[in-house]
Amino acid sequence: MPGRSRKGAKAQAPTMLPHGLGLVLGSHEIAAPPAVEESPISPSIDNSLPIADPTTVAHQLPVSMSPFTPEIQIAATTAVVETSEEDDAKIMGRATTTSLETPTDDISVKSGRQLRPRKPKVIIPKSSMQKTISFSVTKAQHADGRIHNAATAKRKAQTEDTSGVQDQEFHPDILEPKAKKTKRVARKTKDNPYGLTPGVSPFPMWLPPSAEQCGEVFNLLSTMHDNVSTQAPEVIPPPSLEVTGCGEVPSLLDGLLRTYLSTAVSMDGSNKMLQNVAAKFGVLKGGIGDGSVNWNNVRLSPVGNLYDAIRQGGLATEKSKNIKTILDMVYQENVERRDAYLEERKTGVQANVFAAAEKTDGQKDFEIQAVEQNILSLEHLRGLPSDEVMKHLTKYPGIGVKTSACVILFCLQIPCFAVDTHVYRFARWLGWVPEKANPDDTFSHLEVRCPDQFKYGLHQLFIQHGKLCGKCKANTVEGTKDWAVLDECPLENLIRRFGKRRSKVRALAKGGQQEDGIKEEDAKEDGVKEDGVKEDGETA
Repeated sequence: MPGRSRKGAKAQAPTMLPHGLGLVLGSHEIAAPPAVEESPISPSIDNSLPIADPTTVAHQLPVSMSPFTPEIQIAATTAVVETSEEDDAKIMGRATTTSLETPTDDISVKSGRQLRPRKPKVIIPKSSMQKTISFSVTKAQHADGRIHNAATAKRKAQTEDTSGVQDQEFHPDILEPKAKKTKRVARKTKDNPYGLTPGVSPFPMWLPPSAEQCGEVFNLLSTMHDNVSTQAPEVIPPPSLEVTGCGEVPSLLDGLLRTYLSTAVSMDGSNKMLQNVAAKFGVLKGGIGDGSVNWNNVRLSPVGNLYDAIRQGGLATEKSKNIKTILDMVYQENVERRDAYLEERKTGVQANVFAAAEKTDGQKDFEIQAVEQNILSLEHLRGLPSDEVMKHLTKYPGIGVKTSACVILFCLQIPCFAVDTHVYRFARWLGWVPEKANPDDTFSHLEVRCPDQFKYGLHQLFIQHGKLCGKCKANTVEGTKDWAVLDECPLENLIRRFGKRRSKVRALAKGGQQEDGIKEEDAKEDGVKEDGVKEDGETA
């Protein structure tokens, strides 16, 4: 290739352009370039082009005398991570191939004019882009705020609900996907309206409470409230017509409806309702329901009569309708079971009704006689697993998880951790469930984590302590003038009181709210409405 000659004795030898861009052609005589060994990944280079010594400059490109950039292959030093189906353990740091794309026109030199070569465009193949870790991009992500360092990520993980999240390693230079919270084990469906998870906690990674934790709280509270019965009685006492109670009566139907009357109202209101219903509709004499309300008379009476009997207790409209519907459903079940058992006697084929296989001939005879004597009964649920009983009871209108759990615990005497407003509050304060867990999930979790021997006693103790402990009542606020004079709570070192209390203390400190107003609103948090009706009933 001809080059421009320079006049005079001081003809300069070929020199290098900056940054390894090539040679300056200033002499007619140019030494032949060293032989270039062809690379298996790069095409051969035209030896007619002058190339600098590769040992002198790291990356050398030949001088282009054309406005176009020559098409060659160069080796890039970008660190890559290569993966292969044959060998997944290749090391990092191998070179990847990049190409310079340009038209393949002939290279020419314009008369005596040195042309500066264009800056080559580096195009990385898509496969290489996917495998290359660009540390410059990582730094840009740091600067752009799209990645947190390891310390920040760990602190954030510690402050969030970590139930169901596995421990993860955080790398300060690599963008990690944000860990997602584990979804609950079950969701509400038509067949499972409360989203219960029998035998499985809805928070599988939430380990508390352990048996030791349950025992510690049990011992502390039982020492303070030594008048509370922490063990189920060997014989269920006869029904009282003065106190509604929590369903601890011989008749399963009577226990269910007594517990329903006590929900969402004050204890005095529920007692008044029971007394009026017993006086208006009478009581049974003899049999399994001896001394309890004659609920069949309630079924046969207009709904208005029941409304009048319970209106003083609160929520009379809703409860009167639901009780009438429940009694009609129970009556239809009793009649269907009686007819099925009578058919079984004739044909010898087992009756196709709920739990018929588990019933003895004597139990079947009792169900037949109860219908003939106009006695409503749910006694066919006895002897079934608590999960089956829960599923059956919650199908009735107005009967939720808490009411069903009380019937299972007190009437059927099956270990079951009934969660009322006090149990729910202490379970969260103790850290036994996540702070944002709802009552039904709290029940499902405690059913799995709490040993059976503590369920009856802890239920009773939490209720008693919630009523009597000045610092654990919902209508007292830490930081107020009367807080310091309250008796010490035995759980003080185990619980963390949170909720509306904290915001009210801040408001009180700013002088924006009176103490009486705080107590009134916190009473609502405890389940008491403005009209004195409790949103979540208490069990005795």
